[in-house]
Amino acid sequence: MLPDFPKIKSRLEQSGINDLREMEDEIQKDSILSLMPTVNLFEGDKSSSEDNKGNIQIQEMIKYEKEIVIKKEEAINGGLEVYKIKSRDALTALKKEQEKDMIKTFSEAASGVGNVIKSTKKDPLEKILEMIEKIDMDFDENGNPHPLALIVFDKNFKKELKRRIVNPEIRKKSEQIMEKKRMEWRDRESNRKLVD
Repeated sequence: MLPDFPKIKSRLEQSGINDLREMEDEIQKDSILSLMPTVNLFEGDKSSSEDNKGNIQIQEMIKYEKEIVIKKEEAINGGLEVYKIKSRDALTALKKEQEKDMIKTFSEAASGVGNVIKSTKKDPLEKILEMIEKIDMDFDENGNPHPLALIVFDKNFKKELKRRIVNPEIRKKSEQIMEKKRMEWRDRESNRKLVD
C-alpha cells in the first residue's frame, strides 16, 4: 500500500486554489464585472435592495458552476497544464454567464424606472447627456461626481462616441447638467435623516 502524503496533497490543493483565484482576477479585469462593487455574503440565499421610492426588490442568489472533465490520456500527455487550460476555459465561460445575467438584471431595472436611451442618428454625446439627466448622481465631499458606468450595446454608438470631438455647445450643456445634478445631490444630502 502506498502512503497517502496528506501534507503534500494539501499543499497541491492550496496551490491549485490560488491558481484559480489568480486566473479569476485576471479574467475579471477584462470583464464588465470589474466595474461592479462586490460584497461577500456568508449566509442566506437571497439579497434585497431598496429603490429611491421605497420599493424593496428581492434577488435570489444564482449558482454558477461548470464541470471540468480531464480524460486520463489528457492528464498523462499534458500534465498540470491541461488542468490550467480547462480551468481557464471554465472560468471564462462562468464570467460570460455572469455578465449576461448582470446585464439582463440591469436592463430590467433600467427599463423599470425609464432610464433606457434608445440609440438613434442623434449625436451620441447628446444621448449620453439625455441619459445623465434621468439619473441620480452622487458626488464626493469636493463636489466631484462619482464615476459612472455606461452599458452600451450598439457598436456604432461606441465608435461614433470615440471619434466625436466635444464642441463648446455640448460642453456648456454638460456643465449645466452637472451643476444641476450637484444641486440635486446637495438637496438630497441636506434632507437626509441622520440616525443615532
